[in-house]
Amino acid sequence: MRDQDGQILASVAVPLGKASNNVAEYTGLIEGLKLVRDIDASARVEARLDSKLVVEQMSGRWKIKHEDMKRLAAEAATILPPMQVTYTWIPGPRTLPLTRSATRRWTHRLRAPSGIRRRAP
Repeated sequence: MRDQDGQILASVAVPLGKASNNVAEYTGLIEGLKLVRDIDASARVEARLDSKLVVEQMSGRWKIKHEDMKRLAAEAATILPPMQVTYTWIPGPRTLPLTRSATRRWTHRLRAPSGIRRRAP
């Protein structure tokens, strides 16, 4: 999670086991929204994702057909009021540094006792 100036405020990593990329995207969204809620439940959020599917489904422009995705989308939609969250699609290559950073953090956390590490603003 970053503030409006791009500074990292908090990060989280959760084990997914064997899951599709769509489940991973929705899980990342859910965990990110929970972090926002825990820090400032009144914050306005721009969720920037490289999954066009998740962005379009959460924005209400695409129908959600798969039952697992319906459940995950419903969970994400209840974390913060929908009027506080906007969704922006960021094509993959621009999110690659974030993906690599998350992978490094997750690899490090495999040895750490906690799944959440917060950074001071």
